[in-house]
Amino acid sequence: MGLTQGSQCPDPTNEVFAAERAFFEGFWKRAIQYAARNRPDVPITFVPEYGPYPYHPFGSARDYSEVCDTEGARLQSLFEEWAKAVA
Repeated sequence: MGLTQGSQCPDPTNEVFAAERAFFEGFWKRAIQYAARNRPDVPITFVPEYGPYPYHPFGSARDYSEVCDTEGARLQSLFEEWAKAVA
């Protein structure tokens, strides 16, 4: 998840980044629902990739491993919910 002022969001669940999160989640939701509706036989995969400095901001409250782990779990739940909503 990128930002207007950086290549990677340091904490997507922080309300400071609500606009960025809404943009990306809206895009992902449309893509997942399109795939679920039009290609239900094809698996949907995702990789919550958050890299180390210089991608992850120096001095961030959460390190990139923690962000990757929590975002992986959070996004998997959302993606499954969005795909099931089409069925």
